[in-house]
Amino acid sequence: MVEKAALQITDTSEAHSFGSGSGAYQEINEGRAAFVNQQNQVAKAIKDGSARSFVTDQLGKVVLVGNDLELKRSAKAHARGAESKGVKEPNAPHETDRGRPSTHKDKDGTRTYTYKDGTVETVSRDGKERDVLHKDGSGYHQYPDGRKLIRHDSDTRDAYDPDGNIEWRQRTRRNGDDAYTDEKGRLKEYADRNREHSARFTYDSKGSLESVSGDPPVGKWTREKRPDGTTYWQNTEDRKQQFDGEMTVDGDGNIVQTPRNPAADIRIFKHAGASVETAKRTDPIERREYDAETGKLISSTETSPQETRSRKFDAHTGKLASSRVVNNADGSSEESEYDKNGTRTNMTRIDRQQNKEEIIYDPVSGNEVATDIKFKDGSNVHVEFDAKNGNITDVRAKDKDGNTYKAADAGTVVTDVPRPQPLGGIGERVIKFPNGFTVHLDYAPSSLHVTGIWNSDLNHITRQ
Repeated sequence: MVEKAALQITDTSEAHSFGSGSGAYQEINEGRAAFVNQQNQVAKAIKDGSARSFVTDQLGKVVLVGNDLELKRSAKAHARGAESKGVKEPNAPHETDRGRPSTHKDKDGTRTYTYKDGTVETVSRDGKERDVLHKDGSGYHQYPDGRKLIRHDSDTRDAYDPDGNIEWRQRTRRNGDDAYTDEKGRLKEYADRNREHSARFTYDSKGSLESVSGDPPVGKWTREKRPDGTTYWQNTEDRKQQFDGEMTVDGDGNIVQTPRNPAADIRIFKHAGASVETAKRTDPIERREYDAETGKLISSTETSPQETRSRKFDAHTGKLASSRVVNNADGSSEESEYDKNGTRTNMTRIDRQQNKEEIIYDPVSGNEVATDIKFKDGSNVHVEFDAKNGNITDVRAKDKDGNTYKAADAGTVVTDVPRPQPLGGIGERVIKFPNGFTVHLDYAPSSLHVTGIWNSDLNHITRQ
């Protein structure tokens, strides 16, 4: 269906004949016979002069001009009656809650309805294809085969199959690029904001990228497999070009070619080839992913040989939901979780010796309120803090033999070791239990923040 601009006129080409002098009314459509009495009342109003004139609406019903209240009442009553009797025309308007539209009918039978709020509704003659465009750019397009395209006011679109299942979504990135995702939320097509570069992507049954087809300089590539099981990428336009390595794409349309040769540089086609960059193997490579429905950033991962940093965000609010840092050399890690307001609630830290610390934070102040440390040899330390001032309120421990200790036990001695001048303050707190087992808490200069916890079993964990 070709969309046409609606003309601000009322279509009276199908008006029923009406003799106002005699009061006679000729009903053309026998299916509307139930409305004869109402139309006679209309005739009487015109004859009496209480209404200036009349037109027929899109259903062929006579309505008065100059009496808005009665016009609305009669239009609604007729619409309800027509629908109940099954006589509503297939290309009748659907947006009738926006008031009575002006109507333009093309030669091919296509009708365009224009409403007072600026909404334009275009319908094919058989009513099987319909387009609704609101003033803010939103609306929908219904196709003859039952498919439907929904346009949002944010210049984004959703396409559905005849059964109502999502086929693809289009979202605009913050930089103006357009990203299209498939029914599983995978990037299907990407175009830069200048519409000078675009690329399309397909996936195999396991969800792995299997083809890339882009404008120069990207080219067209398919993933192939050798007899020995290794994979490579074949340029379909030039069979002499092969890429021995892996190709990936992220939510920003960045196509990354990572050679199998560890000494070779990485090539990145930024935003579907809008620019091309090379990166050393020691350089961090960032990968971003977005929620298919909201279009908001949901994950960001920065990878280098030294470490991997990742963050996840709420798909609706955009707030930070979790973060993780992994040292690729020694396996140590730090992972945090955040509430709906972006306030950190807990953190798990594992050092290179595989000692594990779990920290809990106050949901209001965000300050640390408790930590549990489990050393590799089975001993542990539990420390509680005041949420307001950070002072230590309780210390409990267990040695490698399974003996448990509490700071409140009789005979426990707590000693604060001063920090040398000029910094001053507390440098270390030592909790010595009755049998000689000790727990040591190291403090940061000029603060009560605990930077290290260790015990007399020679276990130690460093805290940031």
